Parts: sequence; structure tokens; C-alpha cells
Amino acid sequence: MVLRCFGPQAVEIHCHGGQAAVGRIQSVLAQSGCQVRDWKTWLAGKPAEPIAKEAIFSLADALTERTAAILLDQLHGALAAAVREILHALESEETSLAGEQLAALLDRAALGKHLTTPWQVVLVGRPNVGKSSLLNALLGYSRAIVHPQPGTTRDVVTAATALDGWPVQLVDTAGWRQSADPLEQAGIRLACQQAQQADLVLVVADLSQPWTETDAAFCRAFPGALVVYNKCDLLCSPAQTAPSAAPVTEGAPTSEPPEASVDVSETTPGVPWEEIYVHRWARPPGVWLSALTGQGLPRLIQAIVRRLVPDPPPPGSAVPFTDRQIQLLRAARLALRRHDFAAATDALQTILSGSVSLPG
Repeated sequence: MVLRCFGPQAVEIHCHGGQAAVGRIQSVLAQSGCQVRDWKTWLAGKPAEPIAKEAIFSLADALTERTAAILLDQLHGALAAAVREILHALESEETSLAGEQLAALLDRAALGKHLTTPWQVVLVGRPNVGKSSLLNALLGYSRAIVHPQPGTTRDVVTAATALDGWPVQLVDTAGWRQSADPLEQAGIRLACQQAQQADLVLVVADLSQPWTETDAAFCRAFPGALVVYNKCDLLCSPAQTAPSAAPVTEGAPTSEPPEASVDVSETTPGVPWEEIYVHRWARPPGVWLSALTGQGLPRLIQAIVRRLVPDPPPPGSAVPFTDRQIQLLRAARLALRRHDFAAATDALQTILSGSVSLPG
């Protein structure tokens, strides 16, 4: 057992990590008149800057080393220094500069909220396009059942992972199609709900099959989606007969495609032949891959990360990361737009000196 005193009224005890030993020590101390508090309650009562307290609370919930490093920067004063710079600009009557600095901080608010909460990435598409296989490939292990029978996935399947150090929750959903099965219909409704709440939707299509009206409907329903063309391993080579050019109604295949092929020697230098292929046959741009072989998977991961974190903050950057901070920054920006500089100053000073609620 190791004891460390933090002053006349606080002692930190390090002992065996088992719950029985910790519980016994707490019980004996409580019987002797000591107050046993969890670390968050204890920290909330200590004199410290609000941002530093919030950073320590958030660090306990950091999901990756990369997000923890950003929170450490805020603990060491990055955000506090940025707020003080804005206050200095207001005091110097440089209101345009203060507005730019506020906007720069708020541009990183979405990133800050995801330092402790993963981004939701939802996979949607027709049955049997390989959504579950893609989920497993991104995870590196088998989380979802893969079977050639359509409608295998009926419930939402979720799994947490990290892509390039950023926390992500992947969500596999039921394939969307007309079905009389009430269970499958319920799964499709749940898939729609998940997609509407997602930070990013992956529209998965089968590159070896004709592009259908259902595929096109996904792209219309989720205009910000990233299109993923799976099963590129079924195309033997770049010189491969093309899939159908125009969208078709599912269940009504088009006539056989013409014997056209992509000749790599005729493509534009520096442009991947996959892009030429998709463009020439009127499919939306997207990422080619094979969930089965892993071909193209690193490129998909890069594309997802670029969508979620288009501007990663350099080390030492200021990033607001709590609702309190973000709401006060927005209040300061609104006051600044109204030329209420006193209210803007009050909001910014509250970030530095206001009270912090104990997280749940």
C-alpha cells in the first residue's frame, strides 16, 4: 500500500487492484469518519481552471490515443490561450480578427465533440452487395454474418473501431428491397433511421452487377454519402466488359451490355482507370474495393477519414470539446455579430472562469 498526501484533508491511496481490497479499505475509512468520494466529485471541488477540469473529465472517456493527445493539448492550455487571444482582440477593438478567431474555433467544434464519442458510419445498399463483408473487412474480424441468401442481415449490427486514430462506430444494416417478411421490413425501417442519424453514409453497390434505380435512389436520399463499389475482384482486369450504363429498375435487368472495354493504354495519364470506367458508364464517382481480398480497402479508409475529419488539427491546436464551451463560443459569436461587445466578452470570460457541471 502506498499513501500520498495532497494536503491536510486529502489522501490518495494506492493498493491492490482487486475490488475486494479497495472496498475493504473504503469501508474501514468510512467507519472512521472519512468521506469516500469518486475521483470526479473530488476533482470538481478542487480549485482549477474550468477547461482543465473538463479536459481531465474527458480524458477518462477518450477512445483513442489520437483523441487523447488533442485533449491533453487542451489540458495544457491550448484552448484557454486561444480564448484569451480573442479577448485581447476585443479589448484592442480588432473585432474582425476576433470574429475570424471565433469562427476558426467553432469550425473544430464537431471534431471536439467526437473526441469522446465515435462518429457513426452507416452502411446501406441492396441485399447481397457485400455490406456485412465490408464491415468485417474494416474491423479486421468477423462481426456480421455473411451468407449468399438475401436478407441475412435483419437487425442493425454495430461495432467500434478506429480509422487512422479516429474513433468510429460502424453500423451494418439490412439490405433495402421490397419484402413481405415483417421482420425484414422492420430491419429496413431501422436501417433508414440509422442512416438518417449517421455522420457518414456508405452506399455500397455491387460493381459486378448492373446499376439499378435502387442504387440511384440511395444516392438521391443521401446526397452526402460516399459510394463504395464492392466486388471489384470479380472484374478480371482493367479490360473488362462494362456493367450496364443506365440505371434500371431492380428486378428488370437491362439487355446485355455492349462488348466495350476499358483499354488502360487509352486512359488519361495520371487518372486511375477505375475513375475512367465509372465515368464512362455513368455511375457516380466512388471507391472501388473488394471486401473479400482487401483490394482498395486502405483507399476507402482514407476516403472515410477525409470525410469525417477534413482538416485534422496540428499538435497543440485549440479545440473546443464540451457543450458548455461550444455554446458559449456561439453566444460570443452571436453577440459579436450584433456589435454587443460586452456580451461577447462576458461569454468568453465565462469559458475561462465559469462553473463546470459534474459529468454523468
